[in-house]
Amino acid sequence: MSDYVEQGDVYFFYRPAIDADEVNSIDEIQRLFLVLAPDNEDRARLLVIGQKRLPEIVEGKSKSSERGWMMNLMIAAPKRIGERLGPDTYETKTEGTRELSAAVPVGEGRYEIFDAGDSTFFAYRLAQPEDIGEAQSELGISHEASYVISVRNPALDVSGFPDASPDFPAHLKNKFGDKRWIRIDDSELLDYEDAQLVLVGAKDDLSDTGADLSGKPDLFGTLELQKRDWPTKSLKNGEFTDPNNEE
Repeated sequence: MSDYVEQGDVYFFYRPAIDADEVNSIDEIQRLFLVLAPDNEDRARLLVIGQKRLPEIVEGKSKSSERGWMMNLMIAAPKRIGERLGPDTYETKTEGTRELSAAVPVGEGRYEIFDAGDSTFFAYRLAQPEDIGEAQSELGISHEASYVISVRNPALDVSGFPDASPDFPAHLKNKFGDKRWIRIDDSELLDYEDAQLVLVGAKDDLSDTGADLSGKPDLFGTLELQKRDWPTKSLKNGEFTDPNNEE
């Protein structure tokens, strides 16, 4: 038996690298983001995926040896998440003002987090694009997939993970004890900036998971974005694109 933890819309975005003249591969992107917008909530989460791609899922195996981390960058009203993904500028000491291109939507779908007792799973299914393209393939985004998902104990060092530490309240800190990772039996564990998660590829067939991924995602409506102002080639056709050069 599995216990439902949370479900909602999931959106994937990549931000082109600063000095990339065009985007044709993962080498020309700066970051891969995942947005979780829980149902019937007035907030969403913006997470960064550490390796710029989701962990590999090995066909015919229950788990992959590859794991990847995600970190909560922001939890806020969906509109603010949308604004954060837009074009931006920042100052450097050597080169002055630098411009960041808008993040490019590369997938939208539905997700569910459910606890199976000894592990928690994050499952999703895309609604767009209908067919996986080059961009999704290179970023490790399948049409549907499930991952074992755990939360890192911020009190213990883990090689390869950021040094940032979430400000968990005492009742959440007590859940960890001396464990390096714990399962997500309470979605509040996801609601703190700098919370770090580990994903381990489980399977790309959700038929026996029992996950309820019904519902229709609405990326532009939920994040209050004007569709005409955003590049859509990656979302529609699965092609890499640069928002500055999209036709």
